[in-house]
Amino acid sequence: MLSGCAWYGYGDTKKESLAQKLTEQAHRSEAQGDLTGATESLQKAAQIDPSDVAARWELVRLQRAAGNNPAAIETLKKVVELTPDDSAAWLELGELQFETGEYVWASRSFEAALQHDPLLIPALLKQAELEQLRGYDEQALELYHRILSIDKNHIPSMLQIARIQMLRDQSVRATLILRTACFCRGANSDQIGEARNLLGIAYGQQERWEDAVESLSIAARIEREPSTEQLYYLAYAQYRAKLPLDAMQTAETILKNNPEYLPASLLHNHLAGELDAPRSHVYPVAFRGHRLPPAPPGWPEPPGSVTLNNL
Repeated sequence: MLSGCAWYGYGDTKKESLAQKLTEQAHRSEAQGDLTGATESLQKAAQIDPSDVAARWELVRLQRAAGNNPAAIETLKKVVELTPDDSAAWLELGELQFETGEYVWASRSFEAALQHDPLLIPALLKQAELEQLRGYDEQALELYHRILSIDKNHIPSMLQIARIQMLRDQSVRATLILRTACFCRGANSDQIGEARNLLGIAYGQQERWEDAVESLSIAARIEREPSTEQLYYLAYAQYRAKLPLDAMQTAETILKNNPEYLPASLLHNHLAGELDAPRSHVYPVAFRGHRLPPAPPGWPEPPGSVTLNNL
């Protein structure tokens, strides 16, 4: 019996040694840029020692690097089977399932992660995103507020709450949380730029045009290369704030980069007519006679304006 036990222990040691060698070989293959060889070595190591969780994590990393998410999902399923109380493993499994469109399974994985760690913010964020995809904004709001109860300075949750409120015509409530986000300690420049842009749009929904101009101008400076749509929000706010020269200059910036962007062309020509300035772009025949340019999405349309839906 003693010799039998000694033999069994020796066998386990031998298996561990071989698995370790395969893992080291995988690292060498990866260093040489051979992801396929590295993956094969780790797969063999996992087969030799099915309880080797570390090797499976390494395998997941390589499978993800190779873009083979389905294989990574199967590997992670084995990881959570071996370590069912590992919230990080459940989270990563859920994220991969989310990326591949397996939303029901992703939700279950996030729930498992939160069961073991109720304060796991990345899992709460993903669950909230899933609720929004399903059209359940109320449930998403609950999750975002739950995150803020854990971290009161969590900017992504603030921005998502504001977006939902703005879609619900609750722009006044959105401005409160967005102003907090704009001056929140720990926010990076991208987050501040996004908060400023959303705040400007919220002000526009309330027809507070001067405030909209200020916030959107700050956002444009922070982001350096704002999108065409962002710049048109700014140009239109400047126009409504009775800053025609600023609005015309912003419209020209848009048209310089995107000459076919019709709303900016309409705004530019309208302002050129008011200022008796040369027109670098002309109204298409279908829109001649319209007095006012179109408002951006979500902003009120004054009487006589062209709507973006009709452009």
